[in-house]
Amino acid sequence: MQVGDLIMDRETRDVGLLIEINHKRQDPFAYRDSVYPYRVVSIETGNSQWLEKNYIEQGCEVISMGS
Repeated sequence: MQVGDLIMDRETRDVGLLIEINHKRQDPFAYRDSVYPYRVVSIETGNSQWLEKNYIEQGCEVISMGS
């Protein structure tokens, strides 16, 4: 996945735009051993949030690749 990709949750079908990737980011509120390197904007609400690596890489699919 890369910045600019439109991604969709495989279960809920929610769609978001991947706007930032930072694999060195430290999240003080993260669950133990979790990494939140993907910042995604919700297409529905316009809100952005950092999302967990395993969720994005395993629970979502790219529906449109950014350029």
